Amino acid sequence: MANENFSGKVDIVFCVDCTSSMEPYIGPCKDVAKKIVENLETKEYLITPDVQFGFVGYRDHPPYNGETWVTKAQNLTDVSAFCKFVDTMSAKSTKTNDVPEAVLPGLNECLESITWREPINERTVRIVFHIADAPPHGTMYYTGKTDHFPEGDPSGLKSSYLAKEFWKKSISYRLLTIGTKCALMVKDFEEKFKDCYILDLEKPKEMGLMIPEMVNT
Repeated sequence: MANENFSGKVDIVFCVDCTSSMEPYIGPCKDVAKKIVENLETKEYLITPDVQFGFVGYRDHPPYNGETWVTKAQNLTDVSAFCKFVDTMSAKSTKTNDVPEAVLPGLNECLESITWREPINERTVRIVFHIADAPPHGTMYYTGKTDHFPEGDPSGLKSSYLAKEFWKKSISYRLLTIGTKCALMVKDFEEKFKDCYILDLEKPKEMGLMIPEMVNT
């Protein structure tokens, strides 16, 4: 339920796996953002919340990222500029790609490349919607044979550090997983992230039904 007295800022970042299997889930982020804005505008607030959106895409580490990028980010902006950025995003993998991806660097970009707005005389809501079908590197997240970095993400990043930083910045973490390969990641993240909510996502169209309902002000 909306709080009619809320008159603050709402910062929302979509952190999305941008490898080939995730192509159907990138574009719908635009419709979800538009629906969030529409929902906020139609509720009976004294002052309509000021909402901005950011995007973080991640793939994998070289040489398994198609010679492109590991992470790519769009800082917080209005819904129109957000949608234009999403239009430039695509999914790409190599034939030698393994199952795990650069999940932890992607989440770290939500801390490093996003300028979360500070409250002045109002409240600020900060949310990351993480959409993924593959776990991070390392045997604690994936026990199959196809992991090029079984000792963990080559960046050295750990979920415990990311969870602590999310909490320090008052960022709510919402993980939407596709398929069954994220089970160990889900277990670990549920333990580490304090403000964490996890859902299974079966089809891209479900994003428009599930995500806007998780934006509470």
